[in-house]
Amino acid sequence: MSLQIVAGGSGAGKSTYIYSDVIEKSMKYPEKNYIVVVPEQYTMATQKKLVESHPRKGILNIDVVSFERLSYKVFEEIGVAGLQIKNAENANLVIWYDLYCHWNLCIFTEQG
Repeated sequence: MSLQIVAGGSGAGKSTYIYSDVIEKSMKYPEKNYIVVVPEQYTMATQKKLVESHPRKGILNIDVVSFERLSYKVFEEIGVAGLQIKNAENANLVIWYDLYCHWNLCIFTEQG
């Protein structure tokens, strides 16, 4: 699994690129699972956009999660599901450690 970070200015097409790329890959590799991380308030709207954009109108292997939900997924995966994190900085450290050590981390930015 790899992580892509897409960066660019407002209106540059970042969301459109991500949605179409995830949908395309989810159809090409249905055995893999995909995670789209968005702020908490955009999870439902993003799920709706993905379903509407998907040719099959379903996103069975695409998860749309907030950062908080992602932290729970990471904690489950590394075997510390009951871990109590006292502040956001510590949670970020645990997540980044897991991303670097256990997943393939790729960062893509738009130079402009």
